[in-house]
Amino acid sequence: MYAFLMFIHVVVCLFLVVVVLLQPGRGGIGPAMGGGNQVFGGGGAGNVLTKATTAFAGVFMITSISLAYLSSSGNNELKSRAEERKKVRAESLGVQKKGAEESKSAPSGDAK
Repeated sequence: MYAFLMFIHVVVCLFLVVVVLLQPGRGGIGPAMGGGNQVFGGGGAGNVLTKATTAFAGVFMITSISLAYLSSSGNNELKSRAEERKKVRAESLGVQKKGAEESKSAPSGDAK
């Protein structure tokens, strides 16, 4: 699932870059500073490139959020595995320590 989502994400990123670069300029800084002839920038209905940019941006955001969620849930699995390994190591060390303590406390000869 993660690999498929990553593939879709990369493809959408490439398409988004291409679509943004294909769009014509808006006339430089003039319209942004109030020098344009449109009031409040209402350019009418967007063309195909504008709609494609919006669609790819939406898919990009969805895949980004999904990948972030999947990667964070994967960390929980790794943490639980690490905790299990710590418990196993602690138990094995505890058994080894018990064995060492028993051999030290055992009598070394017959007292009879």
